[in-house]
Amino acid sequence: MLGDSLSNINTGKIILMMVSLAVNTVLPLPPHSVVGELLSVEGGGVGAVLEALSQPTCSLILLTDGTTSPSTIIKEESVVRGSPWGVGVFEVVVDGQDANETLVLLSHLLHQARQVRMESRCVRVVVVSHDPVFLNTFAEWSLKGRLLVWATKLLVVTSLPLPQLHALLSSHWTFSMMNTILLNLEDTPPNLSFNGAKVNVTALPFAPYWGELKGSDGAKQYSGTDYFLLKSIADSLNFTINVVPTTSWAEVTQRVVDRVSFMATVFHIMLPGRLERYDYSWVYEYASLDFSMARPGIKPQWQSLYYPLTDLVWAAVLLALLLTPVILLLIIRVGEWKDGGDRIATGTVVQDVTGMLLGQNLPRRLPTVISSRVLVASWLMFALIIGSTYRGNLTAFLTLPKYPPRAETTQELARVAERITMPSYGVEFRNFFSQSDSQLFKRLGQLMHIVPSVIVGYQQAVKRKQAHLDARRYLQLKIAELYTGADGIPKLYIGRESIIPGQSAWPIPHDAPYRPVLDRCLMAVIEAGLYERWNDDQLRQAQMESRRRYKQQETEKETESDSSLRPLIITHLQGPFMLLLLGLGLAEVSFLVELFMMWLSKRSRKTDH
Repeated sequence: MLGDSLSNINTGKIILMMVSLAVNTVLPLPPHSVVGELLSVEGGGVGAVLEALSQPTCSLILLTDGTTSPSTIIKEESVVRGSPWGVGVFEVVVDGQDANETLVLLSHLLHQARQVRMESRCVRVVVVSHDPVFLNTFAEWSLKGRLLVWATKLLVVTSLPLPQLHALLSSHWTFSMMNTILLNLEDTPPNLSFNGAKVNVTALPFAPYWGELKGSDGAKQYSGTDYFLLKSIADSLNFTINVVPTTSWAEVTQRVVDRVSFMATVFHIMLPGRLERYDYSWVYEYASLDFSMARPGIKPQWQSLYYPLTDLVWAAVLLALLLTPVILLLIIRVGEWKDGGDRIATGTVVQDVTGMLLGQNLPRRLPTVISSRVLVASWLMFALIIGSTYRGNLTAFLTLPKYPPRAETTQELARVAERITMPSYGVEFRNFFSQSDSQLFKRLGQLMHIVPSVIVGYQQAVKRKQAHLDARRYLQLKIAELYTGADGIPKLYIGRESIIPGQSAWPIPHDAPYRPVLDRCLMAVIEAGLYERWNDDQLRQAQMESRRRYKQQETEKETESDSSLRPLIITHLQGPFMLLLLGLGLAEVSFLVELFMMWLSKRSRKTDH
């Protein structure tokens, strides 16, 4: 019966066989059917379900996609006992086949399977596949081919991840509305699920990794990138989170050492000394130890008048200012000798040339010599270009002043900083620096001081010439929350170079049996990009909240003025005032010299009389 129906189908792609109980045949296993641990789980699990649901008149229809050998299921005695009227096996080999060809073959297969169901009193259908495409296709064509009715019990055996499995169940009538049982096998060693147990963890608030707040009912609620990471792992491994109360970071890790806590769920940098007390999970974060300092302010600098031009340009202008009066004076003297006109004083020529360079009036009397007029015209053109360039650059340098250099590397930090602060957990880092063979690290250890919190460290960094050390993400978030103004400019900056670009992970007890599955889940979340996305969202939210808070503290007029116009302060314009004071001083000295010369002149006249 079945052989005739299969005559039009490619028998190399679809295999159909009937196994009779009287023959009691066991097929040999293929060499590459499936992972060894799953072989017994698949067959044993299917057998247990079928044996529990067996009836005296039931038969079995088994459908596979070629990734699992049918003999893996049939060799189990419980499968045979659960199917007293025989087993029909259908296999579609989908490896390397075109999707359309596979669809055609599967539709023919389901048609033959339906013929088996219609000629049987009671049917159990088992579908074994780890391919979501195959399962989707089966769900669609089992409805079109009317393979299943309500009396037909369907068992789906797969090892898909939970997100794909949930999407599969919710999107198909076959799996969500029919009489279906799902047997999900994980491609991992046994006993990796926590079976809904309560798992103790330890953590303390450390934004953006771990945050605590009280809900409307007074209960503690948690947030942060590491909490979201832990919550995802808990959902995957089926356990509930129990945060053990702790008062210090030393107690957080000590509870792990004592095995009261399964893991400390806030990242810790992997220092050699720490490995003696506890182990680490898979490295999921490169949380480097960085330093932050106050942004250097604009110091009063009279050189602001000098910055618009380079040294070479200033030298060239000065040389031109010295040579031009000499050449012009020679031309004038030749003209005076030739025409016999009034003599122009040397000081007048120098004053006229300097006045034209500074944008003053033209000379009161121009020589009649043509060469002098050409020279004056060239000098006026030169003065116009140099003056316009200087004034334009001067405006730019006054509105965008030059900031002093700031420390960006570890070497510069050790040279510039007078003091370095760190919270309580910085004791381990100070010991690590002090015991290092590097003179640079030893210097950092000498400068380090422990402060109660990052807030205290930042307050001291703003007021004094010192730095604060911590994780880069933590520093970024705190600067965004507390030290960013309404204009978006932070008061603190983070150095470009990290002190310790350290690998970081969760502390766990030595030889923890759950480490492999924990590492696998950590890797899955990190590779999906969720960890970085959670961090970016929190940082963006903190920046927006900080700017909103600052704007509320200012009046609308002040806010508009601050955002549109930036008045220049005395720091920007110190140069002109210093130049004015210098001029006043020179004028005073000249005035005293002139008085002295007048006094000498009068005295000499009195002596002559």
